[in-house]
Amino acid sequence: MTPPVLITLQTVPDDARGFLSIAQMDSHLPFVVKRYFTMTGMHKGMVRGNHAHRAQSQFFNALNGVFELVVEGHMGMQTFKLDHPGQALNVPPLHWVTITSLEDNGILLVCASDLYDSSDYICDHTEFKTLL
Repeated sequence: MTPPVLITLQTVPDDARGFLSIAQMDSHLPFVVKRYFTMTGMHKGMVRGNHAHRAQSQFFNALNGVFELVVEGHMGMQTFKLDHPGQALNVPPLHWVTITSLEDNGILLVCASDLYDSSDYICDHTEFKTLL
C-alpha cells in the first residue's frame, strides 16, 4: 500500500508578479483529476475531513493559509503541515485524514481521483481500522 507523499511543486518566482506553482500529471499528480473542491472560510482551529476513502486518492494544496493534516494509515499516523502553494500532499485510498486550519480564512485545494460517490467514504473510524 502506498503511503502519503509530500510533494514539492515546481515554483517560478517573479519579483514583479509573484509566484507561480505548477502541478503536472505524472510529475506531481499521480492520478487523473476527475473532481476538485476548495475549502474556504475556515476559522483557526476548525476541523474538516475526519474520514477515509475506499478507492479515491486525494491531492491537497494550501493555496493560502496554513493547514495541518493528520493522516492515519497502515504505517501509523503522520502529521503534515501545508503552509505554501509550492508543496502538496498526495494521499492514497484507505488513509484517514483530519484537516485543521491553523489560520483564519485559508484556502485549501483538494483534487480527487474520482467523482463524488458517498459509498466511497468511510466515516466510522472503527470500520476504517477494521479495513486496514
